[in-house]
Amino acid sequence: MGHHYTKEQFNIDLDIDTIQYYVNEYKKLQPQSMFGKRFSPLLLLPYQTMCSSCGTQLKTIFQSCANIIYCTKIQPCLLYKADCHQCQRSHRLSSIYLMDQKSTMVNTKSQCSEFVHFSGALVFSKKILILFSCLLIDDYATFGGFGSAITKVLNKLRRLDMNDFSPEALSRNLQSVWLYYELANFIFMTNKFSETIFPYAMCEGRTKIRGEQSTRAISIERNLDWFYHLFTVFWSHHKEIFGECQCSGGCSRTITIDGHQKP
Repeated sequence: MGHHYTKEQFNIDLDIDTIQYYVNEYKKLQPQSMFGKRFSPLLLLPYQTMCSSCGTQLKTIFQSCANIIYCTKIQPCLLYKADCHQCQRSHRLSSIYLMDQKSTMVNTKSQCSEFVHFSGALVFSKKILILFSCLLIDDYATFGGFGSAITKVLNKLRRLDMNDFSPEALSRNLQSVWLYYELANFIFMTNKFSETIFPYAMCEGRTKIRGEQSTRAISIERNLDWFYHLFTVFWSHHKEIFGECQCSGGCSRTITIDGHQKP
């Protein structure tokens, strides 16, 4: 969020640069302080502070400390949220947490957020998600390979504390966040829905946990036929949406998918 907007929301009279100066001085005096290591003047506010259900103006409160992952840097930040206990909705940076359902709701407005975060301590710049999408299609990138490469870039440009950050952790979080982000884009592109719901337990790294199938895997498997239906109906009628294309008369009659992404 912009500095002016942050100051306006929290009624902060000090300039952000001044706050950063005092934080840096404190870090020099207390280099081992956890407060000094985690505090950041960069505040990420909910994408909206009015309840999406009842319309009540909500109070913005602290949620957690996190790190923003950019393409070439990592930056600490503070996350804030706006809770409506009457509607059991917690409005966050790029989603709504449904407290009673323990699910994550994403809508067309939250998808416009510059940063994407659903849970955990990593926030992704939207640019890095777009970068991975392009590399997945054009360069056959994997989550593991991309996570390892980004970690090496960050290490060369700025030494990381590998106790708090690892290629495996980045890859695991990237996979979960990217999957939900792009699925939401797909759903909003192919039909008139303005919101969709995913399981909140998005970072389940395995198909089965303690002998039980993960909620993320169950959700995706249950909706596979619906996703396929959305794609085929949308693509087979794309001329009605986008107008006449340059294809031949057999346009959209068949489609071949190679799920192994072989070059």
